[in-house]
Amino acid sequence: MSRAYRAANPGSGREARRAWRKANPECEARWRALHPESARNARARYLAAHPEYRRDNLARRQGLNSAGERIGPCDICGVVMKRVHDHAHLTGEFRGWLCGLCNVAIGMFRDDPELLSAAAEYLRRSMTVDPALNRAYGGG
Repeated sequence: MSRAYRAANPGSGREARRAWRKANPECEARWRALHPESARNARARYLAAHPEYRRDNLARRQGLNSAGERIGPCDICGVVMKRVHDHAHLTGEFRGWLCGLCNVAIGMFRDDPELLSAAAEYLRRSMTVDPALNRAYGGG
């Protein structure tokens, strides 16, 4: 495309590139893998030009509700309260949104499902006849 054509049709090149990228996602992914720094810079330029996208995306990643609060049901106990971002400590992978108590409890059991199961079995063995007495902290 000539400079004169682009000046007369400012959106045509951009729209054509966008359509090509949408039709060829594997090429786009390959380019990003081969040029990670350029891809990062392109993303940074896009976010700088579109701050509203960054803010909305950040809110979604942080689990914020429409009022900007991190309030909702815990993925373990279901109690609706302020939630925290739970992640696997070895990989850093996001696991879910938990209330502070459940998040600390998992951490105290060193993210070990076997240890947590043993603790649950211990509690089952030591439960009293009246289950209501075992719900001292208002949990499920």
